[in-house]
Amino acid sequence: MRHWMVVRALTVQDASGRDWKNGGVSEWAAPACRGWFVGGGWCAGCMPRRRDPLSPRVVHRTARAGLRVTRAQRRRLVELLVSAGDVWACVLELNVWRRARQDRPLVSYQALCQELAASGPGTFGELDTKGARSVLRRYSDAWFATAQRRKDGDQRARFPRRRRALMPLRWYHGTFTLAGRRLRIPVARGCPPLWVRLDRDLPYPPEQVRSVTLLYDAGRLWVDVTAEVPVACYPAGQEPDSARIAGIERLAALAALAEPPADGGSAAPAAGPPGPARGASPT
Repeated sequence: MRHWMVVRALTVQDASGRDWKNGGVSEWAAPACRGWFVGGGWCAGCMPRRRDPLSPRVVHRTARAGLRVTRAQRRRLVELLVSAGDVWACVLELNVWRRARQDRPLVSYQALCQELAASGPGTFGELDTKGARSVLRRYSDAWFATAQRRKDGDQRARFPRRRRALMPLRWYHGTFTLAGRRLRIPVARGCPPLWVRLDRDLPYPPEQVRSVTLLYDAGRLWVDVTAEVPVACYPAGQEPDSARIAGIERLAALAALAEPPADGGSAAPAAGPPGPARGASPT
């Protein structure tokens, strides 16, 4: 019951100011088993957008990898990004029409997903529902972030109204398949599967990967892989000695001392052990 209340409260906060007391909340609270949450058996269960406050501490790390694709695979991937841009443009156009009618803008994630479901399958080519929802989530987060900034007094904040030809797509855990360097990107039902190959190994095990993001940058197709890395915990009395941990500034200084000077002179002496204290006689 405690986990059910956590999900319900987070669902209410994500809504557009309305109090959701109907059966829509029960859909989010249905998987009330502990294994569904990231905490507890988070490696074996699903990874929701929200984490259980009692789950182990983790940090999110993202690694970017290039894609080795054929010409046909590249064409399909670019078409997915173009379809994501079409979803973004449709949301902008829809709010333009509502603003012309002096209606409230459609910005909540739940309402946008309802409009997406009403559009029917196949509206955006091979783009699947999960990928299209990531674009809606990006628009909703950008709109509410701008509204909060304007509420805080930042009048330079602008709502998202610019169209984009290519939009990044994100798929969460359970919607894609990652096997070594091979990645299966979800597509719409009835389309042939889309397998691509990464150009390097990922620094995270597959069970820690939370999401993958397909994007186009610098003339290439990339995939950003985000993982949940658990924070290392040490028993009492076995923590690392902070006096023996070198910071990045210390490491940079040591590297500079080790490099030979550009004028061909003698290198600066490396830092040795500390000398005797001032005022003390050497032994």
